Amino acid sequence: MRIEPEIGGASIVLLGSFNPAIFQPYWMAKHGLISDSEADVADVAVIHPEIAAFMIEDLFTLQVNPSRFTIERNVAPLVLVCDLVTRLFGDLLPHVPIHQMGINRTAHFNVGQEQRERIGVLLAPREPWGDWGKEVSSGEGLKHGGLQ
Repeated sequence: MRIEPEIGGASIVLLGSFNPAIFQPYWMAKHGLISDSEADVADVAVIHPEIAAFMIEDLFTLQVNPSRFTIERNVAPLVLVCDLVTRLFGDLLPHVPIHQMGINRTAHFNVGQEQRERIGVLLAPREPWGDWGKEVSSGEGLKHGGLQ
């Protein structure tokens, strides 16, 4: 059985030495990373020498400080963040030192109570918990037991 995530996303985190002030929607549009119309609708939280943070709805959220770059996307295709980071640091900013990289996938599943209990028993069998595990399995005297 395949369970589809209710909410999902992907992010790339880079650790290195960054100049946050250059990461601006119009700079990205000028270099062909995003369109002019996407730059126009960007929700800019802050652009400062110490931090840049903005979101382009249905595209990505970006946060940069002098030592960390994070880009996140929550709608398909998730691979877009990979393409953007590759173009950004491979083509435009190849001189920027990057020391570490993380690629993260997030997913939130709403499977309902019964399925959640089945998953919980698979991940954490109740037998090793002795009497307490038996009590949780029986459901007697408990509002809820198991995986939450």
